[in-house]
Amino acid sequence: MKTGDIDTRLAGADRAQMGTKVHQELQNAAGENYEKEVPLQIEYIYEDILFKVEGRADGIINQKVIDEIKSTYTPLGGIPNDGYPIHWAQVICYGYFYAKKEELTTVTLQLTYYHLSEKETSRFTRRMTFLEMETFFHNLIKEYANWVKLQLAFSKKKNRLIKKTAISF
Repeated sequence: MKTGDIDTRLAGADRAQMGTKVHQELQNAAGENYEKEVPLQIEYIYEDILFKVEGRADGIINQKVIDEIKSTYTPLGGIPNDGYPIHWAQVICYGYFYAKKEELTTVTLQLTYYHLSEKETSRFTRRMTFLEMETFFHNLIKEYANWVKLQLAFSKKKNRLIKKTAISF
């Protein structure tokens, strides 16, 4: 998973505000069995590196379904048959964090796409086991750890060079 960002240059701040409003409307309409904005986190050690990963699931339905809402101007028919991989990555991680915390063996994951102009909703669901989600998360961390190791090595080298360099004023 090597894609994704929170760059607002193309969409703008107004787009983020619209997304927040849509999230709140969908969450409020979902009823009392919809727990909104659930903070989730995990600490995960991989090759002596401690990763602290956290996020906020848009909703958990009946303590069994992790819901992630995405607002879009893309026509709903133009969204791939099963949603976008980057969105699945997010909800799979949330599902893993939640399943680990609640000691669940399976979780239903749901992507909810809302078209901003048409005011229509499309949902995609997957049922995943704890082991499937754990494996997915482990593979993400493994890939990310390679980058972290490069950053740590660069930082150590930079700090050694700084100590060796005499700066005269």
